[in-house]
Amino acid sequence: MNLNYMHWVNKLPEVGDPILNERDRVASLLAEAEELEKRAASLRAVVKAGRANLIRRISERWSLGDIERASAASIKEPASLLANVRDEYLRAALIGLDGGGSAVELLHVFKQCGFDNQARLLTASSTDEVRSLLFRLLDWWNFGVFPLLVRFDQ
Repeated sequence: MNLNYMHWVNKLPEVGDPILNERDRVASLLAEAEELEKRAASLRAVVKAGRANLIRRISERWSLGDIERASAASIKEPASLLANVRDEYLRAALIGLDGGGSAVELLHVFKQCGFDNQARLLTASSTDEVRSLLFRLLDWWNFGVFPLLVRFDQ
């Protein structure tokens, strides 16, 4: 159980067992959710290894040129929204997730693309620079986070 979860409840005047027990029940659910997230991370590691093995098997049968052409063709298809991502670095990072990125992986993309540095946005020297950063941020949301939310809502 997460001992930091709503720990302030203990400091309420004359708090009784019913409230403390309910808080503890909710904290237990949070602990269970955190365990499931750890299990999901473990499964993602298995998926990552399986993807690497699959790519190895594919590369034994097809040339790098064949693979690159297939990848480029799939991105240009109407079903692939990634062609609309304006920033090449962000597009490459999202393509690297290959349609299976987790929330944590999307947060890593966020950091890799420099969005975690507020100073960068606040010290942008021109309106065009600010606009460019905002477009990249919106593309990250629209083509990374939003599709993940849609996957989870299904």
